[in-house]
Amino acid sequence: MKTFFRGAAATAVAAVAFAAMPAMAQTAGDPNANQADADARAEILAGLTLTNVAGSSLDFGSIVVLGAGTVSVPSDGSAISCPAAAAVCSGTTDVAEFEVSGSDGKAVSITLPDASAATDELQFDDGVTVHSIDITEFETNAKLDSTTQVVDGFGLPVFDPITGDPIWVQYDGVLLAGGTATFPVGGSIALVAGQEPGLYEHTFTVEVNYN
Repeated sequence: MKTFFRGAAATAVAAVAFAAMPAMAQTAGDPNANQADADARAEILAGLTLTNVAGSSLDFGSIVVLGAGTVSVPSDGSAISCPAAAAVCSGTTDVAEFEVSGSDGKAVSITLPDASAATDELQFDDGVTVHSIDITEFETNAKLDSTTQVVDGFGLPVFDPITGDPIWVQYDGVLLAGGTATFPVGGSIALVAGQEPGLYEHTFTVEVNYN
């Protein structure tokens, strides 16, 4: 019934338009009477370049392991999270800093490594055995709003209780103000009781793309 009604309405409109037109709608000899123009466009973006800011790395400092526990270095610069029952943390900690350059004013999304992958772990080789510490999370406080609105448990859109504005789902990303932006990456590691002493290291990869 719905499809038939829409078809009938379209036919009626066409009939009215036809009745209102002169008998000769297209002037003889006018080759442009049945033509129309449209614009075509293409925006060329500068290629993105991502570099690790010199001297910066994700550094969990020096740790005396007392038992199993998680140690975290937040990307927002706040203090390291070191559970007293599991570890004694000291020394200098740091986050890894990255700089991305590209087209001015464009939003760029950040893809961090999947910490659940078996390959993302700190390792120490004592010449006999390769010891490891699991990296349980990579995170960044660089966030941008998406075009998707936050919904509640019932699937209803969520609004700011004070301003009444929609609340948007955020994603890891930066805005290229002046063509460049920097962002930090922090993370967490899971210690186990009896962790072998040594210097544990790992190289991880971050990716950026225009959003």
